[in-house]
This record gives sequence, C-alpha cells and structure tokens, in this order.
Amino acid sequence: MHASFRKYRSEDREEMEHVWRSVFNPGTSIDSNENLIEEWETGYVAEHGGKLVGGFIVYSMTTRGGLRNAGVAAVAILPEHRHRGIGREMMRWALGK
Repeated sequence: MHASFRKYRSEDREEMEHVWRSVFNPGTSIDSNENLIEEWETGYVAEHGGKLVGGFIVYSMTTRGGLRNAGVAAVAILPEHRHRGIGREMMRWALGK
C-alpha cells in the first residue's frame, strides 16, 4: 500500500483527533482548546486515498553535550489501515527528514 506524507496543518485537526482517539484513547474526546501539536514539536500526517490515516510527532532535542537529535512520538495508524506497511513506510520517510 502506498501512502503520502506531509507536515500537519491546522485544517487536519479534526481528522488527526479521530486518528489519536482511535489509537490512544478509544471513545474519549480531546478538548478543542488542547493543542494537538505543541510549538516545539513538528507534526506529520499519512494520507491514503485522500484520507488522513495516521501521523506522528517529531520533537527536537539537544543533549547536555550539545548534540542535536530528535525524538519521535505519538506514532499512530488507524486500526483499519494497519498491517499494510503504512507505519513502516511512514517511519522510513521520517528518517529522511
């Protein structure tokens, strides 16, 4: 299965909320005032067939020794789109960023 990936945009909020509610907290809501992506994070989404089916967050870090690196968090793929290689493809794409 082929998916496309891009940076999260504010207009993705509703679909990204659906992804995270489906993956992390089934049946719960996210406060509309709550930031999905914090200012120090960069969000990315996965799309397949014109629909947002997953996403993840990257946050930049610097070690005490000054080494710059990044962390990946909140990796999520809608349950009905799992086991098709989207998560693997998404993480390979992320390594190139």
